[in-house]
Amino acid sequence: MQTPEGSLPSTSRREEDDGDLQALVAEAEGARSQKDADGEQKAYASLLIAARVEGHDRYTAEALYGLGGVLLRKADYEPARVVLSQAVTLWDTLEDEGRAAESGARLGVALHYGSDHGGAHVQFRRALDRFRALEDLKGVARCTSWLGILAAQLGDFEGALKHQLDTL
Repeated sequence: MQTPEGSLPSTSRREEDDGDLQALVAEAEGARSQKDADGEQKAYASLLIAARVEGHDRYTAEALYGLGGVLLRKADYEPARVVLSQAVTLWDTLEDEGRAAESGARLGVALHYGSDHGGAHVQFRRALDRFRALEDLKGVARCTSWLGILAAQLGDFEGALKHQLDTL
């Protein structure tokens, strides 16, 4: 875009695209606050498409994470597993340890409810390590609690007790 010397364009194309993507995030958050899972899912799906078209990796990862959460709440565990796996990978690529940990913990939940207890254990362990490195006590507590639940379901009551005590 040509502008007179010394002046800047008021809005770049990239900033306009970000505004459109931010509007989709706001739409998804609004739907969630209204407990409109279908509206939230639609908004995150639209965000995912738009972000991928525009090449915005952060918005893509956010859309995957949000969509995974909606799918979990709707008990649609296999699609949740797929999109959350993609979210973890993308947050890793973006080197965002906090978001990767959050996505990994959410992926652990999807795997747990999808009856992949071994996969859930792996994801909760990875997320736990990340949360500990970040000194995120809430994340640590969530992961140790889930690890305790998994251990109890697998008959490892000593391990379950250990994880539950770690949560305290």
